[in-house]
Amino acid sequence: PAQANRAVREVGNGEAGSENIIREALRMLAGHAP
Repeated sequence: PAQANRAVREVGNGEAGSENIIREALRMLAGHAP
C-alpha cells in the first residue's frame, strides 16, 4: 500500500527505530492506524 511505502520513506529520512516502523506498517496493513 502507498501508506506503507510512505512510512518507510519517512523512517529512511529520520533515525526512527526500525521496530517502530514495522509496527506502524503492520497497523496500517491491519487498518488499525488512525
